[in-house]
Amino acid sequence: MNRLLGVKPLLLLCTACLVITSYGGVIVDECTSVQEKPPPLCCRYGDENNDTDKEEEMERNMKLCLTEYMGDLSRTPIGEDRISLLECVGECVFNYSRLLTPDLKLNKEHIMKMDEMVDEDPKWKAVDETALNTCLGKIEAEISDSAKCKSGSYQLVRCMVRERFFNCPKDAWTDSDECTEYKNVVQRCTGLIPELYE
Repeated sequence: MNRLLGVKPLLLLCTACLVITSYGGVIVDECTSVQEKPPPLCCRYGDENNDTDKEEEMERNMKLCLTEYMGDLSRTPIGEDRISLLECVGECVFNYSRLLTPDLKLNKEHIMKMDEMVDEDPKWKAVDETALNTCLGKIEAEISDSAKCKSGSYQLVRCMVRERFFNCPKDAWTDSDECTEYKNVVQRCTGLIPELYE
């Protein structure tokens, strides 16, 4: 069972996000301690019609950006420095993927036209379209004035994954006490990126 890798190519960025957040953490509260163990597998998201070429291109871009901004994973920063790193890795991946304008702003028109964010599966299409509109409308407010990388790429991906998770179709959701509690934790921890799996 692939965790995350079966989703749309753009969401491969989330794999990078999750890898980064699994290093260098300090347990200080519920939101950081939940990252110390694998989360429960609650929302099944699979795309049987993945474009292999797009996946390979996105994976190459992601690796280039991780190398450019991270280098040695053992020295990954924590706290606000970690968020800054995620923002820059996200911006780098979006830029390589031609999803930013020349001045490094989200190319919203291009993103809306592409199938990178919206699944054609009827079960997910409405969820994705609503999520994309919701997220594009609020990410600018989530970008700090002091941010080094201000495109909003990381915020968009984080928001999209969270919206998919919270609006997971009933037949894709694992109905268990563990998943109910995990959903509550994700709700309280606004920076947490939940896992989707196929």
